[in-house]
Amino acid sequence: MRFAKNPAFLLALALVCAAVLIPAAAPAEGSSRFAGPWYAVSCVMDGKEYYPETWDEPLVITLGADGRFTWIGQFYDDYFGTWYCLNDSELHLLIDNEDGTPGTEEDASILMLNQEGCLVYTEENGPVIIFSHTHKEVAHRPKTVSAKNADAFSGAWVAEYIHVDVLHLNLDQFAEFGGVKVNSSIVFDGLDAYLSYSTNTNVHFSVQLKMRFENGKLVQSAKTGEDIFLPDVFLTDNGQLEVHLSPNGSGKDPLVLFFTKAV
Repeated sequence: MRFAKNPAFLLALALVCAAVLIPAAAPAEGSSRFAGPWYAVSCVMDGKEYYPETWDEPLVITLGADGRFTWIGQFYDDYFGTWYCLNDSELHLLIDNEDGTPGTEEDASILMLNQEGCLVYTEENGPVIIFSHTHKEVAHRPKTVSAKNADAFSGAWVAEYIHVDVLHLNLDQFAEFGGVKVNSSIVFDGLDAYLSYSTNTNVHFSVQLKMRFENGKLVQSAKTGEDIFLPDVFLTDNGQLEVHLSPNGSGKDPLVLFFTKAV
């Protein structure tokens, strides 16, 4: 099984699927305690930790009591096959071939049980993934909703999350990935937006933008000399704001930031 980096991901920090889990045996005695779902709770590659709870889709190994398994989820193809317990701490996954025949032991993917009771999968030149019976709560991207009027956006808001590719990250997690620490706030006073944005890479601007209310959201009504553009500001179903921030007047490829109401 291969796990590969995706160069198209922002700052070359995302991961993408590749291929090759591999393959025939029956479960050994005492292996029934491993049966059930195992969820990826940590993924480390090139010294950086990727947070499975931020992925749009979980990565799950399900070990059946009948000796069959599935490996399904983020950054991998779906794999099916047989599994067995070599001893009390070593599991072998044997992936079915495309024609449905079992794979060979020489291609087995191996998971080791650690002292915390988690399964550890180490891929050569790839990630180290820790699987646990306990599933971390996933930080899903909230859904947008239609606001009744512009008053729903009023007040001060502080950036808390950023959505990049398939990842929904809080700003501390985003800073760990690329070393870019983002700070941003936005205040709506009627249809005037006061936006502040800065990073530890010396990007900084504070600007007043004129907005208009249309189709349940706010959009910028005119471009500014600052060349900053807010093509869309939505309410979300969890009470946040989804703000599309374009660092240029085109409105294309915006940053997608999520703001929480300031206390």
